[in-house]
Amino acid sequence: MLLSRWIVLPILTVLPLLASCASLNYTLGQPITAEGTLVLKGNEPFAVPVLVGQSEQWELTGLKKQQYVPLQNKALRVRGTVARLRGDGPLRPQLQVTDMTELPSGK
Repeated sequence: MLLSRWIVLPILTVLPLLASCASLNYTLGQPITAEGTLVLKGNEPFAVPVLVGQSEQWELTGLKKQQYVPLQNKALRVRGTVARLRGDGPLRPQLQVTDMTELPSGK
């Protein structure tokens, strides 16, 4: 009985972590709509706009600096196509933006 407790406890600890790592399966070129907060990651002059959602992050491409700097730290709905899939490395998935709208601050 004591041994089974030592087996079950680590399994129950790891399960929520595995569930949080699960992501939707996307394909290159797939049109999607994502919501989140626009943040800039990295240092100038190499800062990259990233949409941080509840379960995923998207590096946004196809935008000019004048478009995304005023929207920093604001809630957005972004439509676009998947330009890069999440891999095993440090690169985030990319979203080629076709439309971007600011969400009301109450959302």
